[in-house]
Amino acid sequence: MARSGGELAGGDQGATWNEMLREERRRVGLTQAQLGERVGLDADTVRKYEHGDRRPRQLALERLLGALQVDWATAHRIMTARGFHHREVRFDTGPRGGYYFTLAEVREFVERVPWPMFTGNELGEIAAANRAAQALWQIDLAAELGGRTRAAANMFVAMAEPRIASRLANWEELLAHFVALYKKVPAAQGMLDDPGPLFEAVVTAFAEANPPGLLRLYELWRTVPAREDKVRWMYPVVWREPGFPEIRFRGMVSQASEPLGIGFNEWIPEDAASHAAFEAVLASRAGWRPQGDRRRRPRAPR
Repeated sequence: MARSGGELAGGDQGATWNEMLREERRRVGLTQAQLGERVGLDADTVRKYEHGDRRPRQLALERLLGALQVDWATAHRIMTARGFHHREVRFDTGPRGGYYFTLAEVREFVERVPWPMFTGNELGEIAAANRAAQALWQIDLAAELGGRTRAAANMFVAMAEPRIASRLANWEELLAHFVALYKKVPAAQGMLDDPGPLFEAVVTAFAEANPPGLLRLYELWRTVPAREDKVRWMYPVVWREPGFPEIRFRGMVSQASEPLGIGFNEWIPEDAASHAAFEAVLASRAGWRPQGDRRRRPRAPR
């Protein structure tokens, strides 16, 4: 199921609960038998759930979604589509009406910003990135993420890509920042010893993209403490584009939506020299536009 415009994992808004459940299983690369084994069900029961021939009780569906390490927003859609009550927000923030961004508003909002801006959820999956970010990274987000595995949409995997890692002068510092951020996420608690299907796929994709960096990722995961939740924080980014002066960004993180577990990341040039260098890089790529990618996509398990 292809996703347009770099849409976050969660599938077709018009899909039924069982179709979304099947899609999420396929996106983490598990067979029906493997998923059933994780929650104490046989493959035939999982198959009947996915085809809508049987309806799981709430606890059973929650266990299935937990085993798949589904992000909060997708779990909310599946649970409510099945007819179960599911909290409207991940945290008890009270009714806010239209206070929070929707996914559609997030994708529209990031394009208003002239510097690189992207968003991600609580599992580190990239939801959207504006044209400035995609041009700097030289990544066509829709082509990179559409129809591929959830691991391909993860921030750790993006940082492991040589085209990005080679330009980040403070790559290890940034990696430590994201380790501290995601160590507090329950689904990532056992990333080293019992990662589950999503984070196992993330580690595998990281290793394929950047074998030398995998050991450092493991070392940081063991030693860097989890960071405390805040509504806004900062981190440094040092970008070295061949043929251009060094660009120093101030990474600014703020909440976009508590209900969806999505935050904004802005890379704001720190000074006039960095701003000029960034504009020069963008000007050198004036003809670059996301064109899509017709490469063969991995086949999902049946």
